[in-house]
This record gives sequence, structure tokens and C-alpha cells, in this order.
Amino acid sequence: MSKLIASLIVIILLVGCASTKVTGFRDREYITASYVKPVIDIRIDDFQHKVQVEDLFVKEFSARGISAIKGTSLYPPTRKYTAEELAKVFVGSSADSMIIVILKEGSSEEKQIWLIKVLGKDIGKVVWTGESKTKLVEGNILDGMNLGTMFKSISKNVVDRLIEDKVFKGTIVKNH
Repeated sequence: MSKLIASLIVIILLVGCASTKVTGFRDREYITASYVKPVIDIRIDDFQHKVQVEDLFVKEFSARGISAIKGTSLYPPTRKYTAEELAKVFVGSSADSMIIVILKEGSSEEKQIWLIKVLGKDIGKVVWTGESKTKLVEGNILDGMNLGTMFKSISKNVVDRLIEDKVFKGTIVKNH
């Protein structure tokens, strides 16, 4: 019995849990704009984390019946793109919107703040903007898996909020 309790304590210490709060605002002028195929543009310097966060956003959208496109598939990070080049590629893509997710503060594994903007291809303007604050609640702070836990929390909560605010047509998944 004591081995079982010790094992459970070790598992609890190694498994991370993150809490995310998303605050967002919809532009009243574009209140009826709603989208179904976003391109996900993650703006962080670390390529591995960029791809990891992109994959999680695409997975979260997919679980809600929305087909998302990875930004790195449209804009490979092989060079710097001008604003005009980015716009040309976006306009020529099958995406109807773009979600820009920028790490604003906290590259640590304890707390992160992200800035999120959704642009509509049809209007070329920001239709929703918000901020995501995520902090590690439980887990081994030295465990590299915590970044993945935080990234998953961010992607799930941001996607849910965008669907709640009717920016995207999809279904909120409760226990996913």
C-alpha cells in the first residue's frame, strides 16, 4: 500500500497542469464576420516550440470540425518575408483568416503571456484581439514536459474562446 501511495505522489509531481485565462475583444464593426479555415501564425524564435504550438492549435481546431493551416507550411522559416510577400501568400492561400499568436512575455515554464489577433481575409482587418495568460499550477517545474502542458492549455482555451465569440464556426469540446 505504501508503494502505491509513493507511486501516486511521484506521478502527481511529474505531471504538469496549467491554468489559462483568455481575455478578448471583438470589433463591433465586424461582429458578423465568422470563419472556417484559419492559418496559424505562431511568432516565437524557437523553431521547435513554434512547430509544437502550431501543431496543437491545428489539433484543437480539428477536434472542433475546423480545418486549420500551419503557418510554416505557407511561410517556411527559411527567410525573412516582407509584409507584402506575407500578404500575397496569405491572399493566394485557401485560408479565410489568420490567427497571429505572439509570445509577449515569459519564456519560462512557469508563466507565459501571449497576444492573439485574428484577421479576416475578406476585410483585411483585425476582427478579434486578445491576450492569453497561462501559469503552471502543478507539476515538476524542472520537467521539460511543462512547456508542452502550457502550450496545450493555451491552444485549447484560445480556440474555445474564439468559438464562443463566434469568430470561428465550430463546436466547443468540453473534456478533450
